This record gives sequence, structure tokens and C-alpha cells, in this order.
Amino acid sequence: MEQQYIQKSRLFRESYLPGGVVKLRNDSYAMVVGTRNNPQALQNVDETQLFDVINRFLLEWQDLIGGEVDEMLKYALSSRTLLVHCPSDVYISPYPLLLQCAKCKILDFYQTGISEEKLLSEIKKRSRKSGGRSLIQCKNPACNGHMVQLPYLSVHRCGSLSPINLPFQALRVKNITFADQGGSFFGSAFGNYDTGEKIATALSMPCSPCTHRHPEGIDLSQRGTPITSGESFFPHAVQYISLNKDTGRLISDICAQIQSNSSINGLGIDLAEGIVAGLLGVIPQDCLREMFTKMLYNGSADNTSVEEIEEKIRLKQQAYNAYYDLAKTDPLMQEILASVEKDLADLHQKLKTAKGVFKEIRTYIENDELINAIANERRTQESVFFRGAFKEFTIKDRLLDEKNPETKEIVTQNWDDLKSKYGVADVVHISNLNVVLSTIGYTREKRYPYSESESVTPVILKAFEDRTDQNLRGKAIVYAMSAETEGLLIRLDPRKILKWCHEEFNWPLPSDSLLTDRIAAHAHLLKTCPALICSPTEVYRETKFLDIKQSAPFHLLHTISHCLLSTAKRHSGYDEKSLTEYLLPMDLSFLIYVTSVQNYTAGGLLTLFKHYLLPWFDDASNFAFHCVFDPICSDQGSSCSGCVQTVLGCETFNFGLSRSYLFGGEVKNEDRSLNIIKGYWNGK
Repeated sequence: MEQQYIQKSRLFRESYLPGGVVKLRNDSYAMVVGTRNNPQALQNVDETQLFDVINRFLLEWQDLIGGEVDEMLKYALSSRTLLVHCPSDVYISPYPLLLQCAKCKILDFYQTGISEEKLLSEIKKRSRKSGGRSLIQCKNPACNGHMVQLPYLSVHRCGSLSPINLPFQALRVKNITFADQGGSFFGSAFGNYDTGEKIATALSMPCSPCTHRHPEGIDLSQRGTPITSGESFFPHAVQYISLNKDTGRLISDICAQIQSNSSINGLGIDLAEGIVAGLLGVIPQDCLREMFTKMLYNGSADNTSVEEIEEKIRLKQQAYNAYYDLAKTDPLMQEILASVEKDLADLHQKLKTAKGVFKEIRTYIENDELINAIANERRTQESVFFRGAFKEFTIKDRLLDEKNPETKEIVTQNWDDLKSKYGVADVVHISNLNVVLSTIGYTREKRYPYSESESVTPVILKAFEDRTDQNLRGKAIVYAMSAETEGLLIRLDPRKILKWCHEEFNWPLPSDSLLTDRIAAHAHLLKTCPALICSPTEVYRETKFLDIKQSAPFHLLHTISHCLLSTAKRHSGYDEKSLTEYLLPMDLSFLIYVTSVQNYTAGGLLTLFKHYLLPWFDDASNFAFHCVFDPICSDQGSSCSGCVQTVLGCETFNFGLSRSYLFGGEVKNEDRSLNIIKGYWNGK
């Protein structure tokens, strides 16, 4: 059996999972029909967190106009029968089976109503060895050519897939030809080999199942497309930080309490306020975790308000003060004082789980709907519980480790320069980052169902199904892999971002004190920039009708991430294909980590962190200042494949990126534009 090797990371983002059609190295085409599972690769994949992420993805998909989810996938998730596999081998079968003579262009094996197995059997009977290769002879006796696969498919957004449709008039002809016009399906035509006449132009028939399901629907016709165009298979992958199982359980239970609307109350609103308080840094992460654990698992959630408990504490404290001096000489008073001390301790514990315990956050964000939207986002929760979940090495640790006074002074000066020149608030090295990449399903014809009309035939997110194992027939599968690797968490300073937005875009400031208050500045950015409070994959949909300046902080953060990715090789040894990003926009931070498919790291990012942080940012600054395709790139929005755009791994598919955010110039997003006079790094 001939084997072909592919990179494991490509499995999750290209057409190498069941339902995909791929071009092989011998120029033939095949459909992926199944995989071999590697259970050991799933040991660090917590299914509780994975299913929570999948559930959110499906809910968001169904909220899109024209978006539907395969019933098999929905049932499997709700019944917890969804299978999780990590592919180690991929099994394929020849597809399409519609063949064309490479010489005379006659079509063959287009008979309808015949199973694939029978067609394959007929094709094998015609196979002959020639020059060490198996060739299929042309059915035309006057031709000595051999048959090849016709590299076109008919696809539809409902998930249907078939070889191209042959017009009815062509089926009456004995020897049908297909004239391929430069890889364009609609420019191609069918003909009669015997007469040389053109029969019909290539066309696509209506999708029969969708015609019955949506008789009044729009876009019912299948699309004829080359296999290599990518329109026949769009895998939908998500990546997330896999926290430890206890934290994953905590997050899932918090999500169950926080409803997806603004009418949350009771414990739900307390948890939502607590998440936002942790995000803004009002409450330390370890304290927040303790309080949430008591609220959810210890039966300690108290409906008594904070005000009531604080009043009880005030009265008990008065009693304590009154008894304190008397207790010095009176044993009875000593017992009473001890009882009061115990009552005070109990009240302080109750205060941690009282109703409205996180109400301080209302000082910064008062809107219920906004609090709920921020707290309900998975990446907000990751941002809150990220610190402390992994082995961290901070700038403070770096200074403590350094014994040489001169080197320590240089490190301190470089860190001060980095903060002042580039608006960075913090950089942390993570040595055991656990990242999960999962592919949930796939679509055909269109990647996303973005539509303005509900009459358009829906784009269905199809479930993966393995056809090679009878035990897996009819069962939905998701594919996942995890890797423990190293990464750098980089956080920008909200005060400097807000100051830049105020000066450059005239963002209103309720008070000048916001520019010196880190928490207030962060909260104001979340209130003003919708792109910061949603998942990066949703930014295009959520902001496509907004003024570009409203989304500037997100695009600034994203552009800095890409510039750093592109310049990391010199200082870490990892090129941009070995690194990828993970945006945490609501935290004004992003992760750059090694895209290892196994638990291995060379420590290149640790070396960069210890010795080359400032030179790395300097290189990124120089990189962003110009593009190899200037002046064309700068005239077209300062974003192209020669500078900040990446080929793989970008969660927004390079949407909104522009070097202009850093050094000024024009930003162009589709039909909108924005002229920036002073970039974020200008004059730094």
C-alpha cells in the first residue's frame, strides 16, 4: 500500500479529515473516508472543557443568519455520545470516479444509480500495467490514451457533494467530451466526440434535498468547482488554552450559572461581576477562585446582601472594642470576647460569598448586558484564570535570578525602555502551556453563513463520520490534539492605548483621571470597543458595519502580535511557521507560543525572554515601518503578505491588520478607510 506523509498540524486546518477531497502527490484525487485514532494523544484533552467550547461554537453558529448545525452533531453533543479522536493515520478512497481521457477528452464512468463499489470494480477491470504504472485505458477503440479523474465537483452549502452534473441532453450521446477552459467550470462545455458539436455549457443543477426543504429558498443550485479551489471542504477548527481539570470544571459550572442574556440575577450576576472584577484586576485570581469555589461547591452562597453583613460586622466590632479592655482582667469577659471574635471571623467569611460581593465592579462598568457579554466569553474566563494555572517566569523572577549587578541594571533599564517605548504593561514566559486544537465539523461551498437575508438556503455545519469502521457508522466525531509547549504572554498598557485613542480618534473621556487609573482605563476600553469583548473569530461579523476607529484597539493589538511573530526567528530560533498567536483581546494581551504537535520545546522563547526582549520589539518596530512592496502596500492600507499578513494560523484570517496603527497612514477595511496621523509607536 502506497503511503503519503503529511504534517499533523495540517490535518486540522486542511482537507485531510473525513469528507475532504485531496490532491495526492501522484496527481490523483481521493476522498478521506476515515482515520485511525490515537487515544494516547488525548490524555491532556479535558472533555469537559472541550465540550463546553464546542457547545459555545455551535450556539454562535446557529445565531448567524443562514447558519444551521447538523442534527447528528447536535444530538451527539447533547447526549454526550460525541466521540473525540486524534488521527494518527488517514484513510482515503479514489474520488471522484468520473474519468476523462487525457487525449480525446471522452468521459466515462458517469452512470447514475451505480454504487461506488461497483464503479471501482469496473474501473479496476480496465486497469493495465504500463511502464510500472497502472493506467486505465480509454473506452474509445480509436484512441490509445488513458483515463484521468475529472478535477471538478458539485457542492452545495447543505453539505452535499458529487461529481459534476451532466446535462440531460449529454446523457443521450454515446461519447461525451468535456472541454476544460483553463480551470474554470462555468467556462467549460460538454460536446459530442463523434460529431464534434458542442452539446451544452457546464452548469450546476439544483440541490434536490434543499429544493424540498426550502422550496422558496435562494441559492438552491449546486456549485461546480475545481477540487483545488478549496470550496468543497471548509474545516472549522477552534483552539483554546486547556487549563487543569479543576479549573476547567470551575469554568464550566460558572458558564452554567451565567445565562446568555442580560436578565441574569442572583448567583449568576454575582459570578458575572466576579469574572469582570478578575479581568480588570480588582480582585486577585487566587482570592477569586476561593470565593467562586465556596459559592458553587460548598453551599456557601449567601442571599444576604453585602450591606447587611457589613452592618453586622460593624456592630460586632463595636462590641469587640467595648469588651476588649474589660477582658484583660475579667475571665468571663475573655470568653465573651472570644465568642465575638469567632462571630466576626464567620461574618468575614460570609462576606466573601454574600449577594453583591463583587458590586465594586459597578464603579467601572454599570451595564448588566455588557457585564454579561464580557463574562460569558470563554476567553475572558481564560484570561482571569490563566495566571497561576501554569509555570510562569516573570520579569521580577528574571531580576531575582540575576546575580551580576551590572547585568541586572541593564535588564531593569531595558524593561523600563520597553514599557515606555512600546506601551507594554507585562511580559511573562510560560514553560508548560497546554493548548488544544480541535476541528468540530466542516462546511461546503461557503466557509461561513454570513447573510443579510433569511431566505438564503442555510449553510450547514456537518459532522465528521468515519466510513471505514462499522462501529463508528452514524456516530459524530470531533478531532482534537493537545501539546504542552512554551509561550510568551504579552499585555499592553490600557492607559497608553486609551490615551492614543483619545488623541488620535477623539474618543471622549469622562474624566482625565482615566489616563492614570489602569483599572478605569481598561474598563473604558471595554465599554467603547465592541471588538475587545468578543472572540477573535467573531470580530469580522460584529464590527463589519462599525466605524474602523471603534475597533482600533483590537486591530492594534493584533497587528503588534503579527509583527512580533514575523521577527522572532532571529532571537528565538523559531520561524513564524513554528509560532502562532492566541489573542485575549478583553485582557489587552496575546500569547505567542510554539506550534509543537508533541510535548517538546527547545527553550527558544525563554532565551528570548531573558536576553532579547527589547531587541525583539525594536526589530518588530523596524519591520512595521515599511514593507517590501511599498509604496503599493502603504497605498492599499499597509497590509499584505509581504508584511503583517500570515498564511496560516490567524484567527481572523488577517482581517483588520495594518501597519498604519503603529506608525500612521491609511487603514482600509473593505469599503471603509481611516487615516491615522500618529501611530501607537510614533515617537516612542
